[in-house]
Amino acid sequence: MSVPRSWPDLLGAALVGTARSGGNAEELLDAAAVHALRRRAGAPLVHGAQPPPPAPVDDVPTVGPAAAARAGDLLAADAVTRNAGPVRDTAGRLE
Repeated sequence: MSVPRSWPDLLGAALVGTARSGGNAEELLDAAAVHALRRRAGAPLVHGAQPPPPAPVDDVPTVGPAAAARAGDLLAADAVTRNAGPVRDTAGRLE
């Protein structure tokens, strides 16, 4: 069985299940993802369009060493204070 092209056919195949419809679950999920993305984008589906080639591998670090160290310090401080109780001022209000 081929993958349904229209949204109602796709929905029907999903509701019946691939075991009963004789379809391939991975192809059905791929087709559902295409339809969902098209519906969110609000653009008509272009049949036969090919995806762009994958981007080359980027070996550049996401952040520099100083920024990575600072982020580590902030996360460590957050981990320490996460389990602390709330801080109140002299009137008993939360700070």
